[in-house]
Formats: sequence, C-alpha cells, structure tokens
Amino acid sequence: MQRADTPEQPTKEDEAKARKRAYNKAYHKTYYAANAEHQKTRNKAWRLANPTYNKKSREKNRELKKATDQAWRLANPTYNKEYYEKNAESIQSQNKEKRGCVDCRSWLDWRVGLPHYDEHCFRCFRRKFPTHEKVKSKARVEWVVRDLKLHQPHLPRLRAR
Repeated sequence: MQRADTPEQPTKEDEAKARKRAYNKAYHKTYYAANAEHQKTRNKAWRLANPTYNKKSREKNRELKKATDQAWRLANPTYNKEYYEKNAESIQSQNKEKRGCVDCRSWLDWRVGLPHYDEHCFRCFRRKFPTHEKVKSKARVEWVVRDLKLHQPHLPRLRAR
C-alpha cells in the first residue's frame, strides 16, 4: 500500500475508505430511524450482556461521584466558586507575579513566562533576542512573514498553498 507524502494528498484507497464510511454512517442512520424496535432490542441485549452498566449502578456511581466532589470542595475551600468571585483581582495579580513574563507582566494582555525563554514569553523573547537560535528556527518563519505584513501593509497578501 503506497501512502501519500503529505496529508493534503490522500491516496485512492483513503478516498475509497472515506466514501465507504460516509455511506455506512448514512445507511445506519436511516435504517435505525426506520427500525427503532431493532435498535431497542440490540440495546437490551447489550445491557443484559453487560450487567455492570445497568441503571442502578449508573445512578449509584453518579451519587458516589457527587459525594466525593462535594467532600473535595469542602476540603479545598480555595477552589470554591464564591471564593474566586470575591478574590478574583488578588488571585489574578498573584498569578501575574508568579507566572507572568518578565517584560509584559504589567500589560493588560500579559502572557506566561517560560523557563525555556528565560522567563520571557515568546513574543518578548523574539523582540529582545531576534538572532537567537530558538527564534531563528524554520518553525518561526511565519512570525517574520506576519510582522512584515503588519509593518508593510502595502505588500500583497500571501496565499496559503
């Protein structure tokens, strides 16, 4: 089986599989819409074959999950919704101090500082150190193109291939 070089170029086999999946999906949808009783009997047979998934066990698990969630919330009051609503400003300012970028921490649209970029966000790091290896990689070429278009709007827009 020969595969395509890029995901944009599917092989004939991939196209055939996709057509078959679409056909099967449409067929099953129309079949079970017309034969609801057949679906009900299949579901009933499955429930009988899988007794752990009966209605009582689902309700019991749901109640158990609610109880554990409530106990966890009581044990961790800082994750309480009312606590966050009352102390939103102080929590946000603490997050800025702890995680904010060294340069843009005071801005309204501050970003998280990363140890990989010496506690700068990528935006500030590439402005401060434009010749650094981390900025010059091929994956970052799109930033250069975008900045070029922003600062020289008279250039024609580039189309994606």
